[in-house]
Amino acid sequence: MVKEKKFAIALSSAFLLAAAPPSGFSFERGPVSRRTYPVHAESFATALRQCREKGPRLGNMRYPGQTTYSFRYRYAFRGETSELSELSIKWDQSTFLPRLDESRLSPGDRRAWHRWLGNLEKHEEKHLEISSDPGIERDFKRLFLRCRASSNKKKIEEEIIKGVGDIKKGIDRANSEWDRRTDHGLKP
Repeated sequence: MVKEKKFAIALSSAFLLAAAPPSGFSFERGPVSRRTYPVHAESFATALRQCREKGPRLGNMRYPGQTTYSFRYRYAFRGETSELSELSIKWDQSTFLPRLDESRLSPGDRRAWHRWLGNLEKHEEKHLEISSDPGIERDFKRLFLRCRASSNKKKIEEEIIKGVGDIKKGIDRANSEWDRRTDHGLKP
């Protein structure tokens, strides 16, 4: 029996377990998808206003940039037994940032834009770091090993669901803390 779930979200390093991945465990990271949205402006202030109006939405708020992660996990049991034989995770990340198009900014406003955008890019890169921490793969690997030691199918399924939820909560908590400390990238 194979079960598959997908999660998507609007992102402290640890070392991977030294041993090779256990048989039946896989963790695959896709490349980061980088998207942009256009901003047309004649002043730095207008460019920022457009970012607030056109930026990605999270809940009822718009932000100038956004980093998201999503993952699908799949697990399987060996035949009709209660032995967990597989846990595979496919991990994806994306960023969404403004792109200045067709603008007539003064040299000073252009420098201000590039400085501001550089800070926003650094902020979103930190979100990418949070959601690509090697500890995430280690946590999934430990979950697999813990579940594989059990022979109760129902308990294994419950443990996988709880474990995946705990991993996701940890990532979301770290991302929320980063946003709180930086006002979503608006302060250094």
